[in-house]
Amino acid sequence: MATQYQVICQEVTEFVKRGEFERAASVLEKYKGVREKFIARAFYILYSDKRSHYYSREGAIEHLNFLEKAKDIWGVMEKGRCLLEGDLYKKDTFGAEDLFNAALNVKGTSIDKAKYYLGLIASNGLHSPDNEDARDPEHARAMFSEVMQGESGFRELAREEYCRTIMRSGQITPKERASLFNHLSQLFTKNPERGAPLYSEFLLEALSILGKTVFSEERAPQGMTEKADFDARYNELRNAITVMKNILPSTK
Repeated sequence: MATQYQVICQEVTEFVKRGEFERAASVLEKYKGVREKFIARAFYILYSDKRSHYYSREGAIEHLNFLEKAKDIWGVMEKGRCLLEGDLYKKDTFGAEDLFNAALNVKGTSIDKAKYYLGLIASNGLHSPDNEDARDPEHARAMFSEVMQGESGFRELAREEYCRTIMRSGQITPKERASLFNHLSQLFTKNPERGAPLYSEFLLEALSILGKTVFSEERAPQGMTEKADFDARYNELRNAITVMKNILPSTK
């Protein structure tokens, strides 16, 4: 059963989502000075929203630091996100990863946020953005897979990054290719605008691979005329793929 403070936090969150900042501030007015985690969350949500004239970097940091010290898992993960993205604080990927790892000690689906961001850090080598060797695709895929199996709001984001991680590897097994097609189809069906870039990139790459197989030297006819026609058709395919790459949405 939700406590009084939980209800207040839920009310403030809904008001802020709808842009009703005055109503959110009115609810919180009599709770200034109250040191309680749900009240701190509510103040943070109000102060960190840049759409509002109540936005306060100092106020948001104060309440988020309180939540971290109180070992509130929501606050720990949110501060991790802020450090990773350079929001409110100076960007600190090491500090962010420490916070997300600390969150993993807590059981429950709420830690899907931590797993998702740990996957991003591993997939993109965010400790060392200029060093691709810092990437850990296996760990990234493990984190994204766990989130994909849950029902949190990070499920589809994890599915997208899971696909991106595999596609970035460059060497995809037949089993992985089948899995990619399934996941990318789901992404595109649920959100065509967001799913189209990765989906089209995958399909065009599949066409390119198919073309290399169908028009390989081993399959080329012996006759001069037939060989010229064979090469011409392959060039037509490659040109068509190039045109489609310029027309269809791209991740680049």
